[in-house]
Amino acid sequence: LLLDEPAMGLDLPAREDLLSTLTSLRKGKSTSVVYVTHYTDEITPFFEKIFMIKKGKPFFSGSVEDGLTGGMLSRIFGTPVAVVRRNDRYFAAPA
Repeated sequence: LLLDEPAMGLDLPAREDLLSTLTSLRKGKSTSVVYVTHYTDEITPFFEKIFMIKKGKPFFSGSVEDGLTGGMLSRIFGTPVAVVRRNDRYFAAPA
């Protein structure tokens, strides 16, 4: 399943419903999902791996935990970024 920014334009409850539906797909482990987003808080525990691109080139590939750090996001965005992890979700903001 390939999803390119599927939550764009959704309000918060609709976005959470979408993410919950994806999580329920994971229980069967029969569906692979590629989820494209610019928003770290959409990356739920459903996702195990992350692939980041900078200026059209591969930048990072690995675990979500290793990729979604303040240092890593600061490097990719070229500006200081702080990341807070809450309820197994990652929230990024300017540092």
